[in-house]
Amino acid sequence: MKEQIERVAKQKRWPQAYIALIEPSGLMHVKFNQKMKVPEHPEYIQNETITIEEEVYPILRLTVIRGVYSDPKMLAFNWTFVEFTPTKMLL
Repeated sequence: MKEQIERVAKQKRWPQAYIALIEPSGLMHVKFNQKMKVPEHPEYIQNETITIEEEVYPILRLTVIRGVYSDPKMLAFNWTFVEFTPTKMLL
């Protein structure tokens, strides 16, 4: 898996992801602009890093942009995998 990520990184064809929906329960639907390879062990992506050109990055990084009325305490959260398909991921 790391080799594939490094190959894509070198080609500069980064997949794009966007939040399609956040359910009232907090379940987040993330969609991709290209089909992704479904990992055999999602916990690998959840907890690992990758090195690209001597720089260490999380394999998956979630960033929440604070709004004008956002409570900073509400923006600190943990996430876990629920489902991963070639076109979407549920967190």
